[in-house]
Amino acid sequence: MLLPKPPKNGSRILLEHWSWLWNHMSFSAKVTVRNIFRYKSRMLMNIIGVAGCTGLLVMGFGIRDSLQGIGGIQYSDIQKMT
Repeated sequence: MLLPKPPKNGSRILLEHWSWLWNHMSFSAKVTVRNIFRYKSRMLMNIIGVAGCTGLLVMGFGIRDSLQGIGGIQYSDIQKMT
């Protein structure tokens, strides 16, 4: 009575029904695919995390490219050295 309840048996995912594809996958790939499709909230958080990191990278490159030419403009065009 003091033992924790055992976990429920997991249902099969779609890829497990396609034996020709499932049998060619490695063990770690099978575990990864099962976890992604069984836990929808984790999959959603994973997708949001990757998209957020990619967005930050793109924004960083955009800021760098937009500020790259400002130094030349400021010291050659705006402040005329006479």
